[in-house]
Amino acid sequence: MLPGVRDAPLKTFVSAEASDNATGEGGPLLGGSEDSQHRYSNAFETHPGLVRRVCHAVNKMIHLVIGRPNFRILLYSFFLTALASSDTKLLVQYISKRYEWTFAQAGYMLSAKAIVNFTLLALVVPRIVNASMSSKAVHGSEDRLNYIGAQTSILVSVVGVLGVALAFKFWMLLAALMIYALGSALPVFTMSLVKSPLIALTNSDIQDFSIVMLTKTLGSLVGAPLMTVLWVHAIKLGGVGLGLPYFVSGVSYPSEGLTYR
Repeated sequence: MLPGVRDAPLKTFVSAEASDNATGEGGPLLGGSEDSQHRYSNAFETHPGLVRRVCHAVNKMIHLVIGRPNFRILLYSFFLTALASSDTKLLVQYISKRYEWTFAQAGYMLSAKAIVNFTLLALVVPRIVNASMSSKAVHGSEDRLNYIGAQTSILVSVVGVLGVALAFKFWMLLAALMIYALGSALPVFTMSLVKSPLIALTNSDIQDFSIVMLTKTLGSLVGAPLMTVLWVHAIKLGGVGLGLPYFVSGVSYPSEGLTYR
């Protein structure tokens, strides 16, 4: 439904379909002729430029990171926050084990956390951003607002996750979860910083966001098994040791070390 390109996909599809019908190669890949299957199966082998393009893309990404200390710090932040946030997948098990609740009962606690997340992201943060941008309290700098917002969100997340780890009463855990939920605005500010003059180069937005998403995915891939291993050891420790994944998560949350000017 994007303006100016509505007809392009249809035309492309129709022309491709007509071409397939004309050449007799419009059938499924596995059900096509032997020659067709052989051609598709060897597509990567018979295209010598594919490896060069991949290497070129990797080299370009490396060059976009090297020589940009603020971008490296932001990537470091994305990686560690993705790793640290992997602990949320253990909340149901953690609550159930610590308080001997069923998973259904623990789910109500997570519902309360979700309400705080929704309220914060749908109402509070947009109002703060609009108010700050309309007034001159932030000296007309959206970047500084994002920087301060990221710092505050990380601090709140650390306080909340350590509270979750130390909570030994129901009301303490509920309060800690509410505080932890207040840190969920962190991606709003850190993703906005990617386009900041502190970070971005000319016409580097697309590549920068690609690198950021790869970094976040890598952090999640490392964090998931790490938190699982920590949870196994936490069960063996018992007592205060049940909060081991959340102690590690609290330590993992970084501080934004950007050089703000």
